Amino acid sequence: MQHHLQSSSADLLVSEIGPALLGYGLNFYRCNSGWARLYSIAVAAEARGQGIGLKLLRAMEAAARERACTGLRLEVRRDNQAAIALYESQGYKRIGTITGYYEDGMDAWRYTKRWP
Repeated sequence: MQHHLQSSSADLLVSEIGPALLGYGLNFYRCNSGWARLYSIAVAAEARGQGIGLKLLRAMEAAARERACTGLRLEVRRDNQAAIALYESQGYKRIGTITGYYEDGMDAWRYTKRWP
């Protein structure tokens, strides 16, 4: 994570209360691409159900907009129903499947959202 904090091609945002890290979001950006890639959003188990994932997603979208990106793309585990529900509730559209994407062989679903 230290590397990403200093990278000009990434945004790393955290959610915290005092010394407690509740979650983080990480976007990657490529030269000559109008799209940002949401690489990861993670919320601590004890902080789930409090809207932190939604706040992080909106913050990652705002960060991508500040960089004049067209939209955001991401991959999510096919069995991560909470994340899928979050993305779909925010207007993300499934555009494909990547078979065996994760180390354990689980497929990933690809999602995208273009700004209006």
